[in-house]
Amino acid sequence: TCFAGHVPKQIKQLYPNANVSTSPDWGGFNKTYCCVSLLDPSDPLFEQIGSKFIQLQAKYYGNSHIFQCDTFNEMNPDSNDPVYLNAYSANVYKAMEIADENAIWLMQGWLFLSSFWNKNTVSAYLSGVSNDAMIILDLDSESRPIYNLYDSYYGKPFVWNTLHDFGGHNGIQGNLPNIMNGFISGLNYPNTTIIGIGTTMEGIWQNYIVYDFTYYMGYHNTSFNITSQFVEKYGYRRYGLPHSANNNNNITNNLVSSWIELGNTLYQLGDTPQTNLATEFPNFGYGKVNHDPMIVQKVWKSFINVGNILQTVEKFRYDLTDITRQILSD
Repeated sequence: TCFAGHVPKQIKQLYPNANVSTSPDWGGFNKTYCCVSLLDPSDPLFEQIGSKFIQLQAKYYGNSHIFQCDTFNEMNPDSNDPVYLNAYSANVYKAMEIADENAIWLMQGWLFLSSFWNKNTVSAYLSGVSNDAMIILDLDSESRPIYNLYDSYYGKPFVWNTLHDFGGHNGIQGNLPNIMNGFISGLNYPNTTIIGIGTTMEGIWQNYIVYDFTYYMGYHNTSFNITSQFVEKYGYRRYGLPHSANNNNNITNNLVSSWIELGNTLYQLGDTPQTNLATEFPNFGYGKVNHDPMIVQKVWKSFINVGNILQTVEKFRYDLTDITRQILSD
């Protein structure tokens, strides 16, 4: 990581002339808990702290030359002046470059979803750093791509990502066709600067097939039949079938058919998992179930009918728990 300007309020006691501002209130908290202090990158102290931070980090953890840093994540700059924005990013990068002349700034593109940003402001901000010194994570590409709003980030390399899960919701859901079509669109975008594919979910240990499929797409540049080429095979390898089922064709066929059922239904729905009553705080604001609950019950029965034959297969036990929880939530 690198220094983005966040400093304790007490810094003014040591450096009374430091150019320190207060960040906007992000989550509606009262003043006791909100609003960190930010050191402006134009202040000479920023270079000192930023470069020293990277030097110490490299001393203890090594150096990959890639430094993750987000300056305006879900908060807006003080000015939309292109000169100000250009200088801001240039100064942030300069602190990295002092410590590592081969530094590459890795940043999220999420900030550009704000209405503050437009072609002029985005172009000004990104042009403060050379194209070979920055990589942008297009954070929610399968649902809300940003690269295509700003001409492939005006030459900056970017990674296409599946975000999928906000806040660790555990409902069974995803959109495999969106991932396939969205990634292919990124590859075929005019003068694209896409360099890879990734996942940026906020919650893990859920909907494994979504992330498995995302990385599977890293080896493909054209569309294909998701069911026959991926989902069906996923059903086999997920549990090591048919060997793990002692070559029992009935169990194997039922489990693979269950995954095909899910692939053709719940994994062609919304981009993010539904809230799941079994893992949510109690409230009265739950959304409606957007799938046919009978599909989940049908799949659950197939899993239950396996009996004990796959009891030592950890992934099977995990999926059985997930499906049971979905039934209870539905």
